[in-house]
Amino acid sequence: MITTHYANDVAAWEVWNEPWLTTFWRRWDPALLGKFPRGVRDPLPVVAAAYADLMHRAVGVATKTVPDIPIVGFNATGDHEGVEWVKALVEAGALNAPTPSVFSYHSYVSSPSGHPGDAAFTNGLPLVSGPVRATRADGKLGLAAWMTEGGSNRDSTRDGFWKHALGYENQDNWHLAAREEVRYRLATLAAGADKQFLYSMSGFDLFNGSGANASFMEVKGNGAAPHPSAVADAALALLLDGLRFDREVKLAEGVFGWLFAGAGRTVAVITTAPVFSPWSLPALPEGWEARDLWGNPAEAPFAASADLLYLVTSGSPAEVAARLTL
Repeated sequence: MITTHYANDVAAWEVWNEPWLTTFWRRWDPALLGKFPRGVRDPLPVVAAAYADLMHRAVGVATKTVPDIPIVGFNATGDHEGVEWVKALVEAGALNAPTPSVFSYHSYVSSPSGHPGDAAFTNGLPLVSGPVRATRADGKLGLAAWMTEGGSNRDSTRDGFWKHALGYENQDNWHLAAREEVRYRLATLAAGADKQFLYSMSGFDLFNGSGANASFMEVKGNGAAPHPSAVADAALALLLDGLRFDREVKLAEGVFGWLFAGAGRTVAVITTAPVFSPWSLPALPEGWEARDLWGNPAEAPFAASADLLYLVTSGSPAEVAARLTL
């Protein structure tokens, strides 16, 4: 049994990958092999019912081996197609016991992130979890939420800092790629995700030329080298890991402070919409520290820009919000 064999090595089990997508879920029918050599794609309600049954069976088997292990299910997509998928799952009895302990979804965005109403909200967890939340009197999801695959699909050749080895001009806007990736991660947390995972495809190991777009890669660049966005991701993780999103504070037109708190500290992440008014913090209050997109110490004036600005303090979210809005 797989769950027994890997009981000491696996921290969580996710049931299938993107069953709502034809590529990953087809029914084998020998009688239709000539017409459908790769399998038959049944209507969405039929697929949802089969997947709901698989989830129930997976939860039952895996929890017999390790009772408290997280079982990740639903595996939705962060758009309107995902809403229809989750709705079909609910109608198929997916919420009947035994149920997974984690609601997962995938979400890719191609527009600027890191401000209220961006795609992490309109096409992310708040949207796709709607059919589940609608079944509850409190309107909450009732499950942990994990974004298990996704990122910002802003154009990047992923050549990073490579120069002489390329044989062509490096046109990778690595700063934009890193900035938008981290802004997307920030918005995903603020939208309600409890965990999110870096997704880096391994199929782009070669230098692909100045016109290539390896949009699924994040921390890795061409040639299998780390991409600068890995540094920005690491800074975000270092500063926010273990904290919970507390509130969003509007500081100026198009300027926002996202407050995360826990373990006796608060981190305010200052971001901007595509169009924003000037805002700055002339000097740091006593006991505060400022970090830039890359996690380096930031210097005054601490102004809002397209990059992130982290403000770290031991003060409460309410105290931080009051100080930022003076």
